[in-house]
Amino acid sequence: MKKYFLLIYILSLIYSINAQDYTQTVRGTVIDATSKSPIPGANIIVVNSKPLIGTVS
Repeated sequence: MKKYFLLIYILSLIYSINAQDYTQTVRGTVIDATSKSPIPGANIIVVNSKPLIGTVS
């Protein structure tokens, strides 16, 4: 019985660690490198994210 309790405890601990949501806020202005003017409607993605995370400015 003690072994099952320990197994359930370890599995629930692993699940609770993986269930955390990490969030960050990215702010800034998307500008053209040459003209230094803002780019309206630019597509923005987070590279190497699974699932793909993105938005439009």
